[in-house]
Amino acid sequence: MVCGVNLLLFLLVQALFASVSFSAHEIRLRCSDTPVTFVFDHAEEMRCLCATTSAAIHFLKSIGLETTENITIRVVEKIPDQKHVELFGAYDPETREVFILSFSKLDELAQKNKIFLGQALSEDLWCSFAAHELAHAVSSQYILPDIKNKTPGEYISAVTQLSVLKSENRAKILKNYREVDAYKSMNEISILYYLLAPNEFVVKCYLHFMSLDNPRKFIERLLVTKDEFWDTR
Repeated sequence: MVCGVNLLLFLLVQALFASVSFSAHEIRLRCSDTPVTFVFDHAEEMRCLCATTSAAIHFLKSIGLETTENITIRVVEKIPDQKHVELFGAYDPETREVFILSFSKLDELAQKNKIFLGQALSEDLWCSFAAHELAHAVSSQYILPDIKNKTPGEYISAVTQLSVLKSENRAKILKNYREVDAYKSMNEISILYYLLAPNEFVVKCYLHFMSLDNPRKFIERLLVTKDEFWDTR
């Protein structure tokens, strides 16, 4: 019996040390001027994340979407529960965590002729995916619970992603999609188009946003719209 207790105690201690060892490999970093905490395995994976997410937080605040809640962004080698779809990033509304593929992992995909927004992978573009998912985390605090469609969140995230890019990189993307026109009205904005042509959707949203006289007022309308045309149920 004593041996059994000792063995159990030994196993518990071993489990505790295994847990501590696992946590020790996890690096956490809070960027000074943003309510964002990064969790990653390798320090070099940070790159431009602090600067880009700070720009995203300030942009979102400028259109009336401010957050004081701490948001965790995990830099991972695989997006959890991505099923058969190859995701670059994701937002989990249950845990309120953002996931983004590490730069090295996304670079592997780039070597397989994957093109992102019509561009080869760069640090700036990689960090913009974090801004995209961060915008989901922030906008979800403002979208009414009974609104089931995904269009408002995708619109805001698309606009945020292009807005935080360096001007020269954004210009290259817009030039690459120069045949794509801006949305003309709210009713044109469709989650179906997003699913069929996600890159073009991002460009159309950004061009529409830039054409607005009062972007903040449009975002206010967007967040409360219950138009059946947008409903994805």
